[in-house]
Amino acid sequence: MNNRLKYILAMSGAIGFETLSQIAMKFAARHLENIPFGIEWLEHAVMLAPIWFSLLCDLCNFFCWMVILRGLALSFAFPISSLCYVTVAASGYFIFAEELPFKAYAGILLIMAGTAIIGLGREKS
Repeated sequence: MNNRLKYILAMSGAIGFETLSQIAMKFAARHLENIPFGIEWLEHAVMLAPIWFSLLCDLCNFFCWMVILRGLALSFAFPISSLCYVTVAASGYFIFAEELPFKAYAGILLIMAGTAIIGLGREKS
């Protein structure tokens, strides 16, 4: 596989798995919102499928990062991962009907612009 494609797929995977993990945690939090934090809360949490799905996504994200960091500089790769802020905010809006105020849109545009600028200066580790 072409190295460039490998890193694009790994970064896309990392962003996707992080986004899925956050969505799963939000679903889990909704199930736990009426249970006071404590032993009972923990007992319920470990039985929720979204918690386990979130952990699985985090594990997959870890493997993506191992691929990424084998060939890309951390100073390049990590800022690109900030696109998770965009995907998670969009997920909150579309899946959970959360509001996105103007400041959020402005922040998302700044993150995307910053990511594009970092991408212009691509370098290997």
